[in-house]
Amino acid sequence: MCCISFVKNSINLISKKVKLFFNKTKITVVGYFGYDNIGDEFILHSLIQKHRNEKIFFVLSNNPHQTSKIHKVASFSKKIFLLFLNLLLSDKLIIE
Repeated sequence: MCCISFVKNSINLISKKVKLFFNKTKITVVGYFGYDNIGDEFILHSLIQKHRNEKIFFVLSNNPHQTSKIHKVASFSKKIFLLFLNLLLSDKLIIE
């Protein structure tokens, strides 16, 4: 009985988190983050703190690991994203 209750509670918690994720606005932030520039990092910090409860942030960064660790957000390599975007926009055909 204990295990069944634990599983049900876990499923309920996961489903609540999934609903929250899909109901929140996602924002991708592009800037000079991850370059150890305190001004840009402070602007990002302020933006995230002001809107953390109602938005989910994805940050493009020169140093995604550092950006994720400092700001507690999902962060991705700015260079790789821009290369991918360039390839995507230059393709004549995209197959999924």
